[in-house]
Amino acid sequence: MTTQLPGEVIFIALAASGTLHAVVADKIFPGGLPQGDQLPCVIYKIISGIDQAYDQTPSGMLCKDRVQFDCWASTHHTSEGLAKILSAVLRSTLGAEIINSFDGPRDPAVESKTEMWCYIVEAYIWHEED
Repeated sequence: MTTQLPGEVIFIALAASGTLHAVVADKIFPGGLPQGDQLPCVIYKIISGIDQAYDQTPSGMLCKDRVQFDCWASTHHTSEGLAKILSAVLRSTLGAEIINSFDGPRDPAVESKTEMWCYIVEAYIWHEED
């Protein structure tokens, strides 16, 4: 059995969501915000992994990852709305447990040049590993 890495599983689930695609198109990125006009977009980062052995699964191991999603947009309203859509998609497609959501930090250097707002969603996501 070939098991996908957690980041691949997250990307595939988010990219397949018609609701999320209607807002961000294909602007779903691992790691950090790329240069250029990319708003609105979703950035995801795996913060930590917690291995949990459970009943026998095809791979024998279930892992729980804490993932941070940054929802970037040109207005606060759009950023917060994107976070709500993302949370619903994560719950319905990955069975994610949303553990936190809040306004992200504002960078005065960025704020003076352009309007960029970030709303952060943190979630636990389970996946199988070999």
